[in-house]
Amino acid sequence: MMQGTHTTAAATNGAAAARSGIAAGWRRAAGGALLLAALGIATVQAAPDAGLTIEYYDVQGTTLEQLRESLRTLGPVDDDGERHHGQVRWNLQWRYNYSTDRGGCRLTGFTVQRSTTMQLPRWVDVDRVSPALRSDWERYSRALRLHEDGHVETGALAAAEIERRTAAVKRSPTCAALTATLDEIGKAVIQEFKARDVEYDATTGHGATQDAQI
Repeated sequence: MMQGTHTTAAATNGAAAARSGIAAGWRRAAGGALLLAALGIATVQAAPDAGLTIEYYDVQGTTLEQLRESLRTLGPVDDDGERHHGQVRWNLQWRYNYSTDRGGCRLTGFTVQRSTTMQLPRWVDVDRVSPALRSDWERYSRALRLHEDGHVETGALAAAEIERRTAAVKRSPTCAALTATLDEIGKAVIQEFKARDVEYDATTGHGATQDAQI
């Protein structure tokens, strides 16, 4: 039995500008195939989640105007060079096992692994501002996290959809055809869920309808 690995960095999503909305950007990168001798039995496993990593960037200021300027100039940069208040990047890696027999090439195992990175602001001067402004920041922070969690969920759904579609793949005349089919399924799902992320941002106004604005 042989084994293959394909990695796709699926999506980067920005959200929550200061009452102005933000465009989303995307990044994709494909990894090469890895072929190894192996043994195994036919299985499709649920997508393991390698974990959500949250990275904070510091923003400063003791007034609303200073805070907004700090968010505007220090937020994470997407692949188009635009800054955002928050950003999510989810990555999927699928690994498959297959063996040859008289009938061609048979899929014996398939797994998807997901990892996600979220970037959020951390206000270092929050203890130096008025209670009203602090309360507004806390509201905004909760709403921004809620919006970004929606992008995290998109990655989880994409992983589940890849598993669902590849479950119908049993064999192909050649192993090259089998691996091509599996990778085509994965790439197609990535494209569909990238579009779903775009639709999510459009529907929510990049978080504005979820109160992710300040």
